[in-house]
Amino acid sequence: MKVALLSFAHIHAATYIQLLRDRCDIDLVVTDPDAEPGDPTRGKALADELGVSYRSGYEEVLSERPRAVIVTSENARHRGLVEQAAAAGAHVLCEKPLATTESDARAMIYACEQAGVSLMTAYPVRFHPAFAALRHTLADGTLGPLLSIHGVNNSRPPGLVRPWFADPVLAGGGAIMDHTLHIADLLGVLLQGEQPTHVHAAANTLLTPDRTGKPAVESAGLLTLAYPRGLVATIDCSWSHPASHPTWGGLRPSPASANALLPNSMPSPHSSAATTPAEPPPAGNPPPSTSTPPCSTVSSRPPAPANEPTPTATPGCAPCKSPWPPTNRCAPANPPPSHQPDQSLPPRSGAVHAVMPRG
Repeated sequence: MKVALLSFAHIHAATYIQLLRDRCDIDLVVTDPDAEPGDPTRGKALADELGVSYRSGYEEVLSERPRAVIVTSENARHRGLVEQAAAAGAHVLCEKPLATTESDARAMIYACEQAGVSLMTAYPVRFHPAFAALRHTLADGTLGPLLSIHGVNNSRPPGLVRPWFADPVLAGGGAIMDHTLHIADLLGVLLQGEQPTHVHAAANTLLTPDRTGKPAVESAGLLTLAYPRGLVATIDCSWSHPASHPTWGGLRPSPASANALLPNSMPSPHSSAATTPAEPPPAGNPPPSTSTPPCSTVSSRPPAPANEPTPTATPGCAPCKSPWPPTNRCAPANPPPSHQPDQSLPPRSGAVHAVMPRG
């Protein structure tokens, strides 16, 4: 299947390339015509460094009729590239945020609907095993009714690597535009699409990397959301990781539930009976999951936990060079569901933590 990646502007562009280039079922072509001449981190220089086929422009790439397109341009340029891809008959995976204005987002949705192609925003965290385990414990009644959710998605300031992240025109905003979205997506999944009735946001520019003048976008933000059922959620979306932090970014939803607040009422996540009193998790790691995603999955998911086994390629394919299922060659089309308990889910805590690295 031919897949095209349009633009290297986003910091995740190189990751997409690395995840796709070695797959036996993907013919990857890339282009980055908007790069500054001589920039070693973009354009043909980066394509050559990563060993992928480069084309001189968007029209040339789309003339090859790719089956799918990944858009990793500046936020404000998403609409034009998505519309071009849809006109070429390609399914589209677009980096978040989908657009910087509602009108652009609606136009992109309309263009893809008219062309009969899929449009998906890059929200990989909802597929992470830790979040799947959290959803499972919520669905089976282990957690009981949710009372509150505290979400954190922090990172280093991306403007240090790609200055356009601090440009209000190209980015559409700062930390709130950039880092609210993954937690908001998880809230939508956990609450089954329920929308908040009130949203309050506070922001400042104290963490901006630009100390030579007045910052153009916010670099720290905290949102509070109130829902009809009475649940309150918060989102810390700040660019607050220092250069010494062990990871670029990180994401952590921490729900608090009614069962967790009642003594001895919350069953162990390792127990199959909802009425069984909670017990401490067994020593050691839980059995590793053997499930893998479909071979056609296009994902930017982060590395798996240390105990996650590297999937084995099917006969006839060269061994995968990358360490996790998103780059697995020819994985089973319909893997069995897996709800392995996550060790980060404490059996008697007022909050359940699921930690997922993601920029």
